[in-house]
Amino acid sequence: MAKRVLPLIPSPLVVDHVELSSEAISIHCRFRSHTVRCPDCLQASQRFHSRYVRQLTDLPWQGRTVTIALNIRRLRCSNHRCRRRTFAERHDDVVRRYCRRTRRLAELHRCVGVALGGEAGAWLVARLGMQVSADTILRIVRSEAVPEFKVPRILGVDDWAWRRGLRSDNQGEIQRQSG
Repeated sequence: MAKRVLPLIPSPLVVDHVELSSEAISIHCRFRSHTVRCPDCLQASQRFHSRYVRQLTDLPWQGRTVTIALNIRRLRCSNHRCRRRTFAERHDDVVRRYCRRTRRLAELHRCVGVALGGEAGAWLVARLGMQVSADTILRIVRSEAVPEFKVPRILGVDDWAWRRGLRSDNQGEIQRQSG
């Protein structure tokens, strides 16, 4: 059954092993890349410092909650002039910094939150097997950047309006309608 779970894993991750139970799936994985670039100086490094495990919640699978135990390496920067001595490997397309849920789960929560709001959205995602509070859904909606819209070059405004028994002529004077 574990081989059927593997296509559901984000592509930058390599699965080490999968633990299945009747109500949950725990997937232990790591990042695929061997070298990682320093976020400050952008120099590639393979110098190992330490490692830690991040527990991420992912989309449910067949009614089971899915947890990704992501083994993250900390590396030393190879550039001796760089201010940053150590850094952790990361892929922002899988998970954002300090988050406990994958980007695809956060995106689903955001879509539900935009469509339904807090309480109704929390009720729906709980029925779908992704337990989250209404406040968290609203926090996710507020945290996303608002897309910038193009400013219109020309704005057309009507300079006349029909009002009960009155109308304006071309010169802007109001005339009483007869009749």
